[in-house]
Amino acid sequence: MREIRKSVFINPCDKGRCKKTVKHDAANADNLFSRLFSYTPRVGREPLEDYCTEALAWCLRNSLAFRDRFLNLLEIPEVDNYTSLKIDTQFSFKPETDNETVVGDNNTADQNKQGGRFDMVIQPCAGPKFVIVFEMKVSAKFGKNQLKKYRQELQKGELFGVFQSWIVTLTNATGKDPKADRHIRWSEVQELLLLEPSDIICKSFAAFLGENGMKRIIIPKTTSAQLPERMNGILLFEKLKEFLESFRNQREELKKCFKKDAVLDRDPAGKVYLGIYARKAPYIYFGIRLTNEKNDPDFCLYVDANTREPNVEGKVSPRFKDCLKVWEDQKGFSIESKPIVENFDGGNSDIMSEWLDSAITEAQKFARY
Repeated sequence: MREIRKSVFINPCDKGRCKKTVKHDAANADNLFSRLFSYTPRVGREPLEDYCTEALAWCLRNSLAFRDRFLNLLEIPEVDNYTSLKIDTQFSFKPETDNETVVGDNNTADQNKQGGRFDMVIQPCAGPKFVIVFEMKVSAKFGKNQLKKYRQELQKGELFGVFQSWIVTLTNATGKDPKADRHIRWSEVQELLLLEPSDIICKSFAAFLGENGMKRIIIPKTTSAQLPERMNGILLFEKLKEFLESFRNQREELKKCFKKDAVLDRDPAGKVYLGIYARKAPYIYFGIRLTNEKNDPDFCLYVDANTREPNVEGKVSPRFKDCLKVWEDQKGFSIESKPIVENFDGGNSDIMSEWLDSAITEAQKFARY
């Protein structure tokens, strides 16, 4: 008798939390997977591993385009002609003897009685039969003889009948275990999910995997001639980050309202920002815009804020009237300085501090949530 655990039910909101609507929100503020990961622990199991398994299965069931790309990644020709597939998770089986060690590395007493468990199983709903079983790992290693027991269970044929079968491992490791038929990496899955930008769940899951280290890091090609310039860029970034964090730490009123660390962010237009977020509503975000939408250097200071205040542009002080921009949705505004890149010589931090002081004070007059 097989035992299948259905996909987890995800409660889409937590009434105890507020949603940030600041324009340049943090990467994970509205990410479904990031926000709900902490609410899906499983006793005796690795929560991140189980969570990723269930999320992957959901995306495979609900996005045909993603499923096709995922199956192509496996390079199993037998699956090409199937449009109707059944995808199960946490598919349990019993070992040959009750005394065998349970597969896996996070097993409970109940699991010891039940036996092993395939993390995910894909098989056709009709037609000639085959089965693909998956073993997922995020950071843990395979259990002793785990894949060997999987093979034995498949060869017995009691669960799925006697037909073609494959064992696929999905981990962060680069190499394939010799006892597996196929191996793919979480970073490959993350890249496939990114190819579905119109699917908010696939897009969110891709972002979640990236936030948890499951993405490929592309290091730009650098020649020896380019290296000094790029090193200077790294040093400049570190100094700008230090400036913003020091600016915040020197003001008690800002320490109460704003988070400690400056973070990089990119808005929908492609502009890159380095800034610090408020701890709670009303949300204000201050920092330095580093590039424009063409990715060209475009240094300027800025402050963003949520607001419900009508006619902010008519109430702002004369100093900021020309550099205030109300957002299209009327739910916030930005105050931007003139570009500072032309005369940025490292000695004007006092001027930058004074401008940010004044702009934050101005923004706080109208910030509402």
